[in-house]
Amino acid sequence: MKKLLSILGSVAFMATSISTVVACGNTEKTEEENKPETPNPEGENSKDLKDLIKVDKFIAGNKLSDGTIDPSIAIGDEGFKITEAGIVDSMNNINKTNIDINSIQLNKLTSGINGIGDIYKIIAKEGMGYKGEVNVVLNKGVDPNLFFANKDIGNIYVYQGAFNKIDDVLKHEKNKKSILAMAVENLGSANKDFEYLRSNLLQGENMLNPNAKVIIDNAVATKTGVTLNKFPTMNNIFIQRDKIEIKYSLKKDERITFYEALPESKTIDAPKDLLENESFEGSKKLKDLVYSKLSDKFKTKIDIKKFEEFTRIKYKVKKSSNESSLVTKIDILPGYEDLYGHDGGSFNSYIVTDKLVGYGTNGGNLGEYEEGGKLDIKYTTGMGFVEMAGAMKGDFYQGHAIFEEK
Repeated sequence: MKKLLSILGSVAFMATSISTVVACGNTEKTEEENKPETPNPEGENSKDLKDLIKVDKFIAGNKLSDGTIDPSIAIGDEGFKITEAGIVDSMNNINKTNIDINSIQLNKLTSGINGIGDIYKIIAKEGMGYKGEVNVVLNKGVDPNLFFANKDIGNIYVYQGAFNKIDDVLKHEKNKKSILAMAVENLGSANKDFEYLRSNLLQGENMLNPNAKVIIDNAVATKTGVTLNKFPTMNNIFIQRDKIEIKYSLKKDERITFYEALPESKTIDAPKDLLENESFEGSKKLKDLVYSKLSDKFKTKIDIKKFEEFTRIKYKVKKSSNESSLVTKIDILPGYEDLYGHDGGSFNSYIVTDKLVGYGTNGGNLGEYEEGGKLDIKYTTGMGFVEMAGAMKGDFYQGHAIFEEK
């Protein structure tokens, strides 16, 4: 049982660490951010790739055609796949460049072990504004301090009661992990390639001490940041680094919630075909329908593009802990400064910890600092629930079950 709960705790951490990366995967960049590097195409003024690609060891994997990451197979396991889009995107992320994939050629020089240690030569195409070539090493010898290129992860929003007693929270053996979990949510949002490590976080030297547990058990949270005191090498994917410093600002959570913006009935009518249409277009239409029914107060704070960006339609999800029927839900993703959201794994495993999961995570309960000793319903609705079979897969069934078929 102890082994099972340790694994469960690690799965919860894994879900927490990548929750906001999903938001990043679906995020539409601004027009300015989408512009590729546009150096002068003339040879003498072209930018040298060696001057742009300063970090030549980084994490890369299977980037899908829709721009999202497939983390289903661990780096180093049989079947792990690396795509050219994954290489170029990761290269740009860690070097903070925006090199267009069409302006370079990628030649594989060496195959590692299931993706660990693959070497590619990046060659500038003639007349595309770049010159030269550079070799890059994938998934081996990566410096974790460089991997987390964005270490200032912005604001962490803390419930009012806990915020007013933040010194007590950070001294509490369990509740300080709640702050750490929120920090990990933001860390994933700021460094989207963290998602590639989803399956690797469940591995480790032994099943009772997987990589995820090593990271969280050795981390220290303060008012201004988190220190990751131990980051596993994960079969030499990373080099040893004892400390990674992450910065943030703690703010009182006064963001608007989805729950309070719903109609009084807390339901929205939607046609059956739209509730079952799992295409990107169908998902967008359903989001737009929901948005049209929300309060004017909500719409003045959250525009429709941000709403689409930080929500996700989930299909065939168990309705509740008491109802096994599968329904369509809308989930609010974490990572937006104006809209309240948390990942279900983070919420149930660290922020308001489920009793069963708590044996594995030793997580806290920030609700105990609120009036009445619990969070308002607007903060808890949609956060899902714990069921062993789902939790072991990182699924906490989060999302708002608001739809009435018409």
